[in-house]
Amino acid sequence: MKLFILLLFVFSGLYSQERAITARDGAIMIDAEVTQGLQTTVILKWNLNEQASRYHIYRKELGGIFVEPALAIMDTLVSTWTDSDVEEGKIYEYKILGESRGGINSGGLKDFDYYAYGYKAVSVNAPPYSGGRLLILIDSTMAEPLKNEISRYQDDILKEGWTYVTRYVTRSEEFNGDKVKEVKSIILEEYAKMPFDNIFLLGRVPVPYSGDIVPDGHTNNHKGAWPADIYYGSMNESIWTDAIVNSTSAPERTQNVPGDGKFDVSFLYNGQWGLVVNTSAAVGRVDFYDMPVFEKTETELLRTYLDKDHKFRTGQVDVDRRALIDNNFNAASLPGAFAWSGWANFASIVGKDNVVAGDWIKNTRPENLQEKTYLYSFGDGGGSYSSAGGVGTSANFAENQINSVFTILFGSYFGDWDTKNNLMRSAIASEPMALTCSWAGRPHWYLHHLGLDYPIGYSTKITLNNVVDYLPLLIIQNGQRSFPEGLQLFTHVSLLGDPTLKTNPSPVMDYLENLSVVQEGEDTKLSWEKPSDGQSHKWDIFYTVDKSEKWRKANDKPIIANNFTHDFKFDGEITYLVREVVEDGNPTNPSIHGSLQRYGRGNLAVIERNDVNSVEIGANELELILGPNPANNYVNINFKTNVGNAEILIFDLQGQILNKFEYQNVGNGINQLIWNLNSNGKKLNSGVYLIQLVNNNHSVTKKLIIRD
Repeated sequence: MKLFILLLFVFSGLYSQERAITARDGAIMIDAEVTQGLQTTVILKWNLNEQASRYHIYRKELGGIFVEPALAIMDTLVSTWTDSDVEEGKIYEYKILGESRGGINSGGLKDFDYYAYGYKAVSVNAPPYSGGRLLILIDSTMAEPLKNEISRYQDDILKEGWTYVTRYVTRSEEFNGDKVKEVKSIILEEYAKMPFDNIFLLGRVPVPYSGDIVPDGHTNNHKGAWPADIYYGSMNESIWTDAIVNSTSAPERTQNVPGDGKFDVSFLYNGQWGLVVNTSAAVGRVDFYDMPVFEKTETELLRTYLDKDHKFRTGQVDVDRRALIDNNFNAASLPGAFAWSGWANFASIVGKDNVVAGDWIKNTRPENLQEKTYLYSFGDGGGSYSSAGGVGTSANFAENQINSVFTILFGSYFGDWDTKNNLMRSAIASEPMALTCSWAGRPHWYLHHLGLDYPIGYSTKITLNNVVDYLPLLIIQNGQRSFPEGLQLFTHVSLLGDPTLKTNPSPVMDYLENLSVVQEGEDTKLSWEKPSDGQSHKWDIFYTVDKSEKWRKANDKPIIANNFTHDFKFDGEITYLVREVVEDGNPTNPSIHGSLQRYGRGNLAVIERNDVNSVEIGANELELILGPNPANNYVNINFKTNVGNAEILIFDLQGQILNKFEYQNVGNGINQLIWNLNSNGKKLNSGVYLIQLVNNNHSVTKKLIIRD
């Protein structure tokens, strides 16, 4: 507890005003606007923060890192800044740090100079997010009763640009380490065939447990192994040992002893600030086992969830684009500002002026989840496994309408969600619209990408892999970086809900129902009705020869005619997907996320071809595969190129090139580089590095973790 006491002492000097500090004081709430003309600019607008003496503004491209120095330092009374150095077609992330009036600047505790911060993702006419690849793992006992709902779900995600593999797994109502391993073997088998971005667990899929942790601070009765779906998203089995932890102080369910099937891993990083658990796929779970507080059976609760999912993603849910915060904890220090995960994140998604304080269950405030609708909601309070003080109970959620789609809850005990009538699982079991829930505040989650139509699985993965990109308030002591107590990245971080869900339901384009695909000579001709609204429209065309692989784009630029000719040759069935590109915002009502483009819900068409001279799909794509990752003494860099020159570049997180390997006149095929990390008698320090393949003005970049 020494660190926590230190933080309380340090931060107490910052707040000299009379009123109590709240979590909102720690959040910089940001909007953005893109202007286009002779010069394209990004204009940031944020709420003034009375505790900030100055604002430090940073920027990175999506997938990059924030580096010093700040792009700008603004006065305390300034609440807007214009970035004129931006490029069309890119996504930028901005970070604004509010420097405290306390002027703390001693002992190398650099990050104590700041106490308020926020993030914003901005599109500058960047291509829309198009989807990903999903592994669906379903409790086999639900295969027949939910057959129709599962089929509808698969159709929904295909039309939104996802491809998928579905596997049915053995149900396990009580913890069973062997069954957990059986599920993981299926995941590894499918990942080896082709990587996927997200995993959706539906029904009573065996629950992994890991660690000797107590994220809610109740060391007397809640220390040990917590549910850890992150295990399913990590493809490095070597780190998941079961031989070290011997924790028996907690109830039997969370006790963890060698050989019991519960894993040893507690932290997601090590003492050298290297990522130990690299999450390759975000995992989302919908599991209503042992929820008798609801009148519906487990099967019917799952059916209701899939119905809600379908209605939301097809635009049948009428929900206001705003967010509600039900905060019942004081914020004596930043580690106690749990509701930062609500105030800062929600502002970046729905707009800084659309986030309000209110009640989850109607009490005294006019803003509540029964009388109004909210896209996002946060609630925190002293908890039990089925309650959060000031927010509500599992019984409240079963008896009342919860009119919010994406939810966050924080409080003691219920973050350990594999319990009877658990509060978090009750949130997504409620009606009529709740679809996701996460336990955010210890640590914070980073959801600002959801404003750009990225799925919540993307933000889940970003949160789990965060050690250098986003601040949970890092501190430096004796040259070592660490999280303050309570904000550590443990293995308990989990998403309950469908990981493919996005803030903006893909608009349904009814005119695409008449999509036609026919063979014309050696080509394939697609055609569809053109909307009769007199407006200009543009479309992208995708195709695949296997719905378990991935969609590939057929056109280079969006097309403006309502037809398309594709010269792709294939011996077999080709599935096409046509999607309209929709622009969010206009000159009179600009988007708060920049010049944002997103896709409407598409439609599918299938044609059977019999082309003798067919080509291998994906022949012209770059690939970069690193292994082992994390690496120690060497790393195999396997890379697929096209004919031409190629480079392999190694960067540190400050963007400096540490090494370069050049190849002249490479062929169209797989190449391998074995890089000795001890070359020249000097090994790179433990940490995160970037490996980039450049070939014919195209590139692909992957992260490499080096550790001792």
